[in-house]
Amino acid sequence: MRRLTIVLGLVLAAGCDGSSTTGDDPSESMGGDGGGTCTLAGCDSSFTVELADELGPGQYHLEVVTEEGTGVCDLTVLAGGGEVMLSCSGDFELGMGPSSIGIHGNPNSVAITLEETGSGQIAEAEFEDPEYTEQFPNGPNCGSCFQGVEQLPALVDPMTP
Repeated sequence: MRRLTIVLGLVLAAGCDGSSTTGDDPSESMGGDGGGTCTLAGCDSSFTVELADELGPGQYHLEVVTEEGTGVCDLTVLAGGGEVMLSCSGDFELGMGPSSIGIHGNPNSVAITLEETGSGQIAEAEFEDPEYTEQFPNGPNCGSCFQGVEQLPALVDPMTP
């Protein structure tokens, strides 16, 4: 069983501004093309789905289907600060928090179902050929990753017309 807790937004925000270091610290150098200095900022290719509304306290079940297979997460959001307890498993790395869902890699097709346990509220979406943006967090000639972002609609009661 794969378990992954993604610090949401980290993949998108972690040093992905394309800047390089001053080169004063040898541990920051990765070489790169053209003799420039590269940072060691992490950048994994990923697909992030932002939730229309941050999840309130409660229990949630997530199912994600891509061309790689299926991933599921059970999430508990605790009252008073949004602490999250998460358990995920499946055919690819997957993580979730109160405001977004993170999928490792760059899937071409993504179907998502998020349900609040007990209330019956559900949010569903399908994304075909999402757009990915190339990022260079370690410098312009130091390797890249691709990141995509879409939005999941708000949870609704499927019995409400």
